[in-house]
Amino acid sequence: MPQEPAGYACQGVGVGNFADLPLPDNSSPVAPAPQPTIIPPATVKAGSQLRYVVSLANETKLPIDLRTQCFNYEEELFVDSTPGIPPLGGKHLYRLNCAAAGVLAPGHPKQFAMVIDVTADAAPGSYTLTFNIGGGNVTTNVAHAAVTVD
Repeated sequence: MPQEPAGYACQGVGVGNFADLPLPDNSSPVAPAPQPTIIPPATVKAGSQLRYVVSLANETKLPIDLRTQCFNYEEELFVDSTPGIPPLGGKHLYRLNCAAAGVLAPGHPKQFAMVIDVTADAAPGSYTLTFNIGGGNVTTNVAHAAVTVD
């Protein structure tokens, strides 16, 4: 396995968090993950927090009760200019704060406030913010947005 940072991050993120995620209960039907849309600011300063909004849309015909079926998400901030560079930061498979959101009705998206710390040594330039959502450790729906670090 390659050395950090190219290897698996195990200091509180990534692989170490799989143990805390509940696996889906296969005895009851599971709704498909909502479709995310990212609403970020155009720019963010290195060394600050990237605060953005994720809007989740229920594209099915039935409501999704987020209190009983909460989804996991993963977010990353990738630099656009250099292929193969690991992400600048993000969260690896965390649970959304679903209890307060209640029911996600078809045609009525709900918004979640999200935060990623941007490292102080982040090079100025174009980045791609990604947000993936799904169940267990599988994220099936993805959204991307451009962000400039200055």
